[in-house]
Amino acid sequence: MVIDYCVKPTGDDSSPTLAVISIGENGEKIGQLSRQSQSSFVLTEFEGGNTKSKYVIDLRVDGEIRPFSALVMKQEDKDQSASISHSSKEPEVVLKIRDRLFTCGGKMYILSNISENRPREHFHGGPKSISRLDNFPYSKLEDVDLETKGRPERRLRGVHVGEISGIGLFGRGHHVRLEDPQLEKVGLPLAATSFVINTTWKSHRVPTVST
Repeated sequence: MVIDYCVKPTGDDSSPTLAVISIGENGEKIGQLSRQSQSSFVLTEFEGGNTKSKYVIDLRVDGEIRPFSALVMKQEDKDQSASISHSSKEPEVVLKIRDRLFTCGGKMYILSNISENRPREHFHGGPKSISRLDNFPYSKLEDVDLETKGRPERRLRGVHVGEISGIGLFGRGHHVRLEDPQLEKVGLPLAATSFVINTTWKSHRVPTVST
């Protein structure tokens, strides 16, 4: 399984839509990303041209905003407002990234690092890896100690399961290539969140979504 998500910014300051997401650069539109507030975004997933699901991407994780961290929550179908605070019950957490680390299917992964069997010089240029940390001593993000969290992208090596390109570049598009079947179920939220935490969208004035 190989899936290439392309997150392409609209570049339109008058539109509330920050970016559109497709499979490959010229594939069918499967999602769009809109800014809700200074620290949250709305991800809309499409299927056959219709809205399938909506998610809230919140940069506040465990009560604080940290670099390379985000929380993705799925909205209830009946809640069309994309509002976290007015939800009738606790939203389902689809993906939690903290200090580049996240879990999926009982495995620990890391974004934007250097996989095993790749030279460390690769970190300074070119695409970055998504790696599965098979021998990682922790199974929960909450248990990872502070020393391990410090610059994990440079110290932790793992099995290559994907690739991220277009990091730091707003206008040329952001690509997230997944090669691990386990990540398919979080592929769209992961691609959208990678765009938010890895690119320079903050330098552009983008209208927020009205709720």
